[in-house]
Amino acid sequence: MRRISRIAPAAALAGALVLPLALGVDLNRAPTAMAQETQAPAKPVFSLLGGRFTAPQKIALSAAPGAEIRYTLDGSAPTLDSPVYTGPITVASSANVAASAVVNGMVGPAAIEGYLIKTTEKPLASFVVMSDVHTSTFDDNQERWQKHFDTLQRILPSPDAIISNGDQINDNNFNTGDAHAVVRQIFEENLERKGMDGTKVLMSYGNHDDRLAKMSAMYPREWFPHDGNGYYQQEINGFPLLVLNTESYNATQSAWVKERLTAITSDPAMRNKPVFVAGHRPIAGTVMDGMQASNQAINTDLSAFPQVVFFSGHSHYNINDERSMFQKNFTAVNDGSMTYGENPNQYWPNGEALAYTGHNTSSQSLVVEVYADRTEIDRINYAAEDERAYTPEGKWWFQFNPPYEAAGTLAGPSWTVRSSGATPEEIKAGFTYTEANRNATAPVAAAKHPTVRQGATGPVLRIPQASDDQFVHGYKVTITDVETGQVWGGINPNNEVGSDFYMAPRPAFVDIPLATRQGGTPGAGINNRIPMDREFTATITPRDSYGNAGTATTITFVTGKLHLDADLAGSVATQEAQVKRLLGPADDAEASDFALALTGTAQATALLDVLAAERAQLAAETTQDGIEARERSLGVQLTELAGLVVAVDRSALATAIDEAAGLLAADVPEVPALARVAVPADRAALESALAAARELAGTLNVQQADIDAAAGTLTAALAAFKDAGVEPSPTPSATASPSASASASSSASASTTTTALPAGTPGQATSAVSPGEGQLANTGAGTALPFLGGLLLLGAGLGTWVVVRRRPVH
Repeated sequence: MRRISRIAPAAALAGALVLPLALGVDLNRAPTAMAQETQAPAKPVFSLLGGRFTAPQKIALSAAPGAEIRYTLDGSAPTLDSPVYTGPITVASSANVAASAVVNGMVGPAAIEGYLIKTTEKPLASFVVMSDVHTSTFDDNQERWQKHFDTLQRILPSPDAIISNGDQINDNNFNTGDAHAVVRQIFEENLERKGMDGTKVLMSYGNHDDRLAKMSAMYPREWFPHDGNGYYQQEINGFPLLVLNTESYNATQSAWVKERLTAITSDPAMRNKPVFVAGHRPIAGTVMDGMQASNQAINTDLSAFPQVVFFSGHSHYNINDERSMFQKNFTAVNDGSMTYGENPNQYWPNGEALAYTGHNTSSQSLVVEVYADRTEIDRINYAAEDERAYTPEGKWWFQFNPPYEAAGTLAGPSWTVRSSGATPEEIKAGFTYTEANRNATAPVAAAKHPTVRQGATGPVLRIPQASDDQFVHGYKVTITDVETGQVWGGINPNNEVGSDFYMAPRPAFVDIPLATRQGGTPGAGINNRIPMDREFTATITPRDSYGNAGTATTITFVTGKLHLDADLAGSVATQEAQVKRLLGPADDAEASDFALALTGTAQATALLDVLAAERAQLAAETTQDGIEARERSLGVQLTELAGLVVAVDRSALATAIDEAAGLLAADVPEVPALARVAVPADRAALESALAAARELAGTLNVQQADIDAAAGTLTAALAAFKDAGVEPSPTPSATASPSASASASSSASASTTTTALPAGTPGQATSAVSPGEGQLANTGAGTALPFLGGLLLLGAGLGTWVVVRRRPVH
């Protein structure tokens, strides 16, 4: 949409309005009594909650009456450019469906559901891998974990196992091990509540779990069945699982791992089956390393066994990121975090300024299903709300408002792991998620350019989200002073501003306040605000998680300047002017105005007053958000006003006027003039109807029914006028003709002096009479009366033949 700078804002919107009738508005809609701020419409309602399904699903959406619904199938928040919902949506493959209601051009918040579509094939084993539970108090976490188990059951109603892969509690000083009792209570209560009686719970030891002995004493033996060193072997429906102690990976444990893996994979029946290994810390050089990666000896010990699928947590890195899956000598998978997420440090909005942090608010786990020829790994969100981990005051505060609307959404497409092949080399040759196959497709910038908006606390850079075949990780942003050429130091161009990719739905745009907190620390004071009233350029480059960079977009802006919607201002001005002309004198009208009418004059007058008030309030707004809210309200009134303007057709009336005027103005009437003296009423009726029609034709804002009625009256008068005339009859021969010459003379005289009158006309002779016969034979009246009658008819006609139109019809 074309924008103009806010210069003399009152003048920019003063004036008036016209939208084409093609707006398609409700013509019966009553005007709003007074303009009100447009309220965001409520979220649409889904007919089916998300979950796991074995067939395509039809999803019906509903919203408040009068609301339009826009939707997406890629997990992004809908916009006005998204598809319009017209009927149930068929979800044939796994997808996140997001939907927003739209009222008066305002897109409301999005609702979202995740649908995991599987085949009817039943998995041989299914289990959940989660880590970093970090739960130490019951009251603060009971409801949250109830909702997490509700989400889990929608995906796996009865999993064979739940692996809690380290950091069950928040202990940092080896002195709060009793908090493990809270985790045990929460798990036991929810397993019983959800009827998961056959589900195993298996745990690994993490760096926040106090001491190994303390943790071991707090759980049932079957949950943590090690022999004193924190590592052990179990099975999940016949598939082997090795749980490692990555906090102390010593030579003894290393020898045990190699011995166990050799024994398992030497069995011909296990050659092409997965062998699962779980440990809290990741292995350096595989998935995103995070902090404090585990002993590199684990990498060496697992490298000889390509059937291994190794799960790790600890880093809290989002499993949305495709770098959470890695294959080289074996498969390594990051299992996310069940409390908060992390990313490599980026700039993130923190209130009215940017902070430089890696924390985010997602809770995620993996759902694993094992089939005869493959293992499918799905990434599930338990919470992915539009929140920040820190408040603007720097307080750690989030996820205290269950249930979470993002629960059950998918953090990415399924990963499929296969281990087919007769040798380790053949198995590795079938790997998909290798370094060689890493994504090389760069993001594509949005069609709509970024803008800089004046917010309540300063300028905000709004970036419409770029698109990518996986996801946009963030944006490189360089802001340069046009006059000095210096780069503003609030955003280091070597770092990224986060894209909020982990949220569900993923926001349609990213708002970046052009101010930073001291040291990039959440809650710290703001020490760098962009200067006001200066011209800058901003260069924005989208990047994915592999560093693939899209084409840069550059914009120029002046800090502190507000922008008005020029298209809306023009539409308001044109429509308002047109309506005022329709309500005003005809002398002010344009020719095209005669083809229009208002369905409600009083409504139109009231709406003109509302628009004037809206423009006055718009001129007083001091933030871009305020302007756009007021512009949305103006748009509502504009639509109502345009809906009162309808087209009318005056062509039939114009045709009748032309025909009547032409008939009356003819030099020679259709019948001799003397015949008309006897029927003045028909001519007077036509003249009256013509005058009324001409008056209406020069009048503005006439309804179609009135136009049609006037045309009908004039057409009827025309028909009556025509029907009243009688064609002249031939003159009869004289009954007595003494001579041929006398007969000829008599005939000639009769042909020039005798006129046949309409039957029933007063004074009509019963037969044609020649001059010199009857009562008037010698008086000369036989010749004088017809002449006098013609003069009388001509005199009467002259009074009405010349009629001046008040205004042109067209």
